[in-house]
Amino acid sequence: MKKRRLHMAVCDDEPEDVVRICDAAEKVLEKLDYHGEYEFHCFTDSRELYDSAAEGCFSLVFLDIEMPEMDGFELASKLRQKASGTRLIFISNYEQFVFDSYEYAPFWFIRKSFLQHDMYRAMCRYMKLLLELRVTYRIRDESGFREVRIKDILYVESEKHTLTFRTVRGAFLKKYGSLREVEKELEPYGFLRVHKSYLVNMRYIEQVETQDVLLCGNVRVAMGRDRAKRIHEAMIRYGKE
Repeated sequence: MKKRRLHMAVCDDEPEDVVRICDAAEKVLEKLDYHGEYEFHCFTDSRELYDSAAEGCFSLVFLDIEMPEMDGFELASKLRQKASGTRLIFISNYEQFVFDSYEYAPFWFIRKSFLQHDMYRAMCRYMKLLLELRVTYRIRDESGFREVRIKDILYVESEKHTLTFRTVRGAFLKKYGSLREVEKELEPYGFLRVHKSYLVNMRYIEQVETQDVLLCGNVRVAMGRDRAKRIHEAMIRYGKE
């Protein structure tokens, strides 16, 4: 099977910084002995990047925060709606932006003054993620065993003794069991209990509302009372790990 090409977008209003970012990422890929195909898509205008982005178009996007017309935060917010599966990495000369960036659930934050060092940490984590995305979860239902990629599980719902696994493609898989046991199995892969009856995949959380958690595809699940703070804290940790 042919490997999917890794498409990375770099957006910075300073052309020389675009080159530096691409060079730093390429050096890390070489150091990690990455054998897959990859390609850089370079932009000095944030609006051009937004116009070029589509769901699944870019695997990784490196965004400078301070840009004219549309800054990195505004662009990140728009990209979340247009291409929710894209991983965003903010890049800046100013470390104080780290805390502001958490609102946009970035994959990583890179300091330009430590570009190569931070790039290495970011790309190592991304390569680890690519391996995790291939991991499957075995579900035994009435017809036998079925396997689903963990990354494709949107949420797990528990009703009495029946567990329903909903995938990002809208499929529903059912089995008997305990949500507590499934939580222990899936927690290392970024799943979070948001309600006594719901376990969600944090990579698909788009917004934490008053009573619900909004997932990609405009899917809502109930949120337990007083869980909002814990969910926000878990999302920050998830973005930093």
